[in-house]
Amino acid sequence: MSLGMSSKNTLSAKELKKAPKSPNKRYIWATEQCIKKNPDCTPDDVTNTYNDLIKQSCKAAGIDMAMNAIQKEMGKQ
Repeated sequence: MSLGMSSKNTLSAKELKKAPKSPNKRYIWATEQCIKKNPDCTPDDVTNTYNDLIKQSCKAAGIDMAMNAIQKEMGKQ
């Protein structure tokens, strides 16, 4: 993920591994990272730059919820 074209605005794989799992916390984390990399960061910058990161967390949260529901259902049988 990058903020603009500069490599100094790019998040490394190591930095991305530190991202929280929760979609809400991940969005806040992404906002903090954007501001650290670019003090003029706007909410649109966060959304545009970190959209894939945010989508990944939402997908992961949905999978976790589905797995929990399946486990509960299997426990009833």
